[in-house]
Amino acid sequence: MRQTPPHPWPMEALPMAPARARPVGLCVLCGLPAAGKSSLARALGRGAAWDCARISYDDVIPAEAFLPQLEMSCWKQHRRQLLIYVEHFLLALKNGSSLCAPTQRIPNTWQRFVNTLTEQGLVSSESAGTEPRHRLLNPTARRPLYVVLDDNFYYQSMRYEVYQLARKCNLLLLFGFLLSMHAFCRLFLPPSVTWGELCSAQS
Repeated sequence: MRQTPPHPWPMEALPMAPARARPVGLCVLCGLPAAGKSSLARALGRGAAWDCARISYDDVIPAEAFLPQLEMSCWKQHRRQLLIYVEHFLLALKNGSSLCAPTQRIPNTWQRFVNTLTEQGLVSSESAGTEPRHRLLNPTARRPLYVVLDDNFYYQSMRYEVYQLARKCNLLLLFGFLLSMHAFCRLFLPPSVTWGELCSAQS
């Protein structure tokens, strides 16, 4: 009988989550414009053994933030805010709770972030209560969910911020670097999983 090959990142190798919460990982796609990041992100979403939440910085951060007459701190502030939104989403997934809006937020950017998740069927569009709150859809699915961040991440400091976030949330992190027609990746394990445990789970 033909055996199905093991998933490259089996559920057993992911950090332990609260009961019934789905396994979560973080994937970062880096590269110059037109290197194929968005195409790869969409292709990853068609995986047979996992689901993907694609978060494109171009879709969430408004174009006005990059106007030349504005200070550089404007788009930096939007990037920092987006990473805070991603953290709230990751914690909601790990805890099996609703997605709550941060107290300090840029309303336009937050709404665009929520719209991105709503269009992918990940959160509900309606809010409950005085503070924006969105219910997770299918939070107890057994298939792993990988949150894919789609941006150039040109500066090392940008990539390091995501690395810190993955460590903080105890998540498996994959960096994918796309250079024209070539690509390579780096894998960072969460503190709760050793490389030996990952290899043992695959075998």
